[in-house]
Amino acid sequence: LDYEVLYLTDPVDEFVFQSLRTFDDKELVDASKENVDVGSSDDEKKELEEMKKELEPMSSWLKTLLSDSVESVQVSNRLTESPAVL
Repeated sequence: LDYEVLYLTDPVDEFVFQSLRTFDDKELVDASKENVDVGSSDDEKKELEEMKKELEPMSSWLKTLLSDSVESVQVSNRLTESPAVL
């Protein structure tokens, strides 16, 4: 994968990048957003959809069990080293 990453730490950065969509003919994407697409192949997208269907009962159960503590429960391919996003 050929990605360039900007690590933004100032509070004003988020405000600026909300209105700035491209720079030097390159699309800027917020990797912390929920549904970011980083060039997944059709096979990977299909595999994720199948996994979501397969894990739907567990996702519903977890959301019900943890309803006081969590906003949503979702299956994602975004996380690779931790089980949850806070």
